[in-house]
Amino acid sequence: MWCRQANGIKGRTCLSFSSKDTIAAVRATHQPVKKRQRKRDRRPTWAADLSWEDRLASVVTPLWRLTYDEQLEVKQKHQEKILEQLCEGGKITFPVLPILPSPVRDGYRNKSTFSVNRGVDGNPKTVGFYVGKGKDGNIVCVNGDHLPNMPEKHKQVARRYQEFIRRSSLQPCLLLHDGGHWREVTVRTDAAGNTMAIVYFHPQGLSREEVAAHREDLAEFFANGAGSACELDSLYFQESAMTRCTREDSPYQLLFGHTHIYEQFRIHFFRLSEYSYAGLQLPHLSGRILPVHHRVIRALRSQPAIRRLVYVSCKSEGEAMRNFRELCCAPDPKRKLQGDAFSPSLAVPVDMFPHTEHCELVILFER
Repeated sequence: MWCRQANGIKGRTCLSFSSKDTIAAVRATHQPVKKRQRKRDRRPTWAADLSWEDRLASVVTPLWRLTYDEQLEVKQKHQEKILEQLCEGGKITFPVLPILPSPVRDGYRNKSTFSVNRGVDGNPKTVGFYVGKGKDGNIVCVNGDHLPNMPEKHKQVARRYQEFIRRSSLQPCLLLHDGGHWREVTVRTDAAGNTMAIVYFHPQGLSREEVAAHREDLAEFFANGAGSACELDSLYFQESAMTRCTREDSPYQLLFGHTHIYEQFRIHFFRLSEYSYAGLQLPHLSGRILPVHHRVIRALRSQPAIRRLVYVSCKSEGEAMRNFRELCCAPDPKRKLQGDAFSPSLAVPVDMFPHTEHCELVILFER
């Protein structure tokens, strides 16, 4: 059983390896400069007659207008274009299997964070997602009821939270330095439908007794009031005067329910051959999720017993492509890349996030 706490880890990098066959590396990010440039190039150009809901959907789920088969075709072609960079002349020389579709196409998110800000009607107590840019002063908070990747349970919690803060005598905290108290709400669900909500609150100049009174109102609303329709299994509350706050700085306070929700994972992967583990010493990397560190690539290259490895990436361009090239280039003493080069022998795109442009890519490298 897997247990994720209220301030659970957002993701992780996973490496598995064997002397005969296997390595899996998850999560690659872009180079900062290129990433910023890509974002500029991909800013949506909205027609004047698009509704705010359609504008939001175009940002969060940009492929939502396409049929699912069309979405898969778009992702297949994009991954093939990326793989062309690994081959001389830009022509792929190894098999690329058809993209594996997601078994769940709608409502698959297990975590959603809803912001609080001014809505289309100008009400500052609107719970949803931002459309627009802060520097342009045109931010609008739009509810996410129409987003296809959002579970109904998450939408329900957002609607009830909006109802609660609109009843509250306290104002929302739109800017940390500008007063107000009610902030965003995070909702987590597991496959069994168990639901945890975490409400963030800026205490400003309230006394401990005043904060406690509003905290109790929140708990009563979701336990016995209109919010009870959400059937929350856990409700947490965190006071924070910062944009981001660790649980050490400000502990999560359980208002009611279970301390944790649980999820059981079943991971199915390619069977490349029998696993036998080697004593390969890899650097320990902590902090934010990064592509495979160049020292890991050097270590893999220098181990002649490793003949086959699998690289799993959720962003195969950018830094992941640097990993691919270091695995496949000729030995380079200046860069400490020793040992025979690997070559890509098979690739499989995997769709895990329908309606978005995100796509996993699994590549088998051999030497």
